Parts: sequence; C-alpha cells; structure tokens
Amino acid sequence: MWSGDWVPLAERLPTEADGDAQQCVLAWHELSGCLICNVHNIHSNSFLTHWRPLPSRPSTPTSGRCGCEGAGTGRSGTAQRDQPEVP
Repeated sequence: MWSGDWVPLAERLPTEADGDAQQCVLAWHELSGCLICNVHNIHSNSFLTHWRPLPSRPSTPTSGRCGCEGAGTGRSGTAQRDQPEVP
C-alpha cells in the first residue's frame, strides 16, 4: 500500500500503474509547488523533483464546495503545502 510519501524522480519515475485513470500523478515543481502531471511527461521538466500518486476521489459529492477551512470567507490563513524534504 502506498504510504503517501513523495518519491524523488532521481530514485524512480512514475509508471502508468502509479497514475490515476488519466495516468496523472502529483509532481513537485521547484518554483511552482504542487502540479498534476501525466506520467509520460514528468521526465521532460527539469524543475520537477518529486512525485506521488493522486489521492482517491471523494466517495460522496460535496455539492460543489471544496470544504477547505476558510476558503472564500475572507478569513485569514493559508493552506499548508505538503512539501517534500530536500536533503
């Protein structure tokens, strides 16, 4: 079972089996942060350093709301990015 850790691209490239139905994974871009990338294109960007599978989709639709705390309400606070540890 996948542990949820970021996998360094230098260690292993993602395969079709790692991707979702559209063969996409999350990728970490040194300048832009977290991106969704196709497993066939992830090797072509030198700023991508890590990847991990996308999470499963929600089991129940949430009527179009993301459920993010404070999203769109004017409350302060930002989402914390789950950044990979860089040695």
